[in-house]
Order: sequence, then structure tokens, then C-alpha cells
Amino acid sequence: MSEETKRTDAPQPEPAEQPAPETDASETQAPENGAGGENRPDEAAVQFFAAGGDMLLMPADLTLAYNGVLEAIGSGVLTEARIDESV
Repeated sequence: MSEETKRTDAPQPEPAEQPAPETDASETQAPENGAGGENRPDEAAVQFFAAGGDMLLMPADLTLAYNGVLEAIGSGVLTEARIDESV
């Protein structure tokens, strides 16, 4: 392709406002927490959303993760508005 046929002034697509945070699969084993216990899927899911995550991928136990998020909303640890931001 010659220099004459290359287009450098072509319009570029606008970047998204804010890219969605990406994570590895949540079922990936993590180190034990500071208290010496195992990381629990419900706690991990709540921490993920509290930290600003948008899409929780493959939690180790979907039911525990889901119920953990619902409980966190009910107790005020997470808000429905925070979850709505992810949808």
C-alpha cells in the first residue's frame, strides 16, 4: 500500500465512558485470608462489588455468592444503587 492510499485522517471511534472492570474467573483459588481461614464465595462476591467490580465471573459457588450479595444489600454493606451501576 502506498503512502497516498493510507488514510490517517479517518475518524476514530469514541472510547467508552468507562471500561468495565475485568477479572479472572472467581473460582480461581486465592490465598487464605489474614485470619487464617479460607476465602468464602459469599464474602468474595461482596468484596468484589464493594471494590467496584461489575461482572463476577464463575464464582466457586454461585448460590453462596448470590445469597452473600443479597445479604450484604439487606444489611447495608452494599446498596441496590451500587449493584444497579453494574447492570
